[in-house]
Amino acid sequence: MFTIQARTVIDVPVTTVWQVLMDFAAYSEWSTMLIPLQDAPPQLNQTMKLQLSLPEITYSFEPVVIVLEKNHHFAWRQKTGFRGVFDGEHHFELMPLDATQTELHNYEHYSGLLSPIFKRLPMMQTAPAGFEAMNQEIKQRAEALTV
Repeated sequence: MFTIQARTVIDVPVTTVWQVLMDFAAYSEWSTMLIPLQDAPPQLNQTMKLQLSLPEITYSFEPVVIVLEKNHHFAWRQKTGFRGVFDGEHHFELMPLDATQTELHNYEHYSGLLSPIFKRLPMMQTAPAGFEAMNQEIKQRAEALTV
């Protein structure tokens, strides 16, 4: 098992960051990596259709929403093949620092029989920078909404 993560302080209230994360229809206006292939917001225990666009690969996937706690925590689970082969749980956790600042914790836990092999892939080696870049896009979008 391994985890990739990034933390970013965003100068807006938690409610604004949550609004950015849940507005799937607007991702095309600001997100270069994560592209929802649906306009409807995520629903707990439902499958979403997403596309991840990275410099080395673009692929579509259909994770299941496992956590949807308004203004606090959004997460999904994706499995490769059968559960336990290579699974990922992606989380966005929002922590209010005060009334005008939010800490975004964006992380993914990987597990399964193939996780030691996948951990060594070049894509996983560059993933921390991708998580940082995604956080910066979320930050820029959220802060632009409050101008």
